[in-house]
Amino acid sequence: MTLERSIAGPLAIDSGYLLTLSDSIVDAGSGSTATLPALALGAATGNAELAWGPNLVVRGLTAFGRVRVQTARGEGGLFVHRLEVHDNQDSHTVDVSIGQRGSCLKFCWFSGDHDRLPQHFGCVFGREARLRFSAESFGRPGYAQLRLDCDRRIREDGPASDEMGAFGYLRNTHKWKNIGIRLQEFMPVGVRPVLIPIT
Repeated sequence: MTLERSIAGPLAIDSGYLLTLSDSIVDAGSGSTATLPALALGAATGNAELAWGPNLVVRGLTAFGRVRVQTARGEGGLFVHRLEVHDNQDSHTVDVSIGQRGSCLKFCWFSGDHDRLPQHFGCVFGREARLRFSAESFGRPGYAQLRLDCDRRIREDGPASDEMGAFGYLRNTHKWKNIGIRLQEFMPVGVRPVLIPIT
């Protein structure tokens, strides 16, 4: 199953499936300050708190709510709440003969709330990098978009040296840096531009 450039509510999918989320938002209705966040992605059968969801492939994801999956690989994920990956050691469930890769996440942000993580590279954690959104409620302008005062590592150290999350494909970091360079080069002396982001 694949979701590409989509916004979805909570997903309940069993562990026998492969779910690919590309430039998408999965929202369980749990903002970043929720004390008991709902499950954004987990198992469809059995007790969702104990069973494991699908094998997950991430290519730019913002997940509002807990995520509980069998395996996870990919890059550019913002996991606003706890991420739990069952196969976090690349165990015997990986079949190299059919080209299946194990769990490894790159250039992601994790909440640091007792996450059960697979191998990860170039990732940052909530306790060291503050995550801030323009809006966290569906339907509001700026929904799930990173604010400019968000930690620099989240905005600039994602895939392709751009922002992490569902909007990384827009290359906003590159746009802001390039406009800053052009304004310095071509503005008359004594004129100072004011840049105002519009969501």
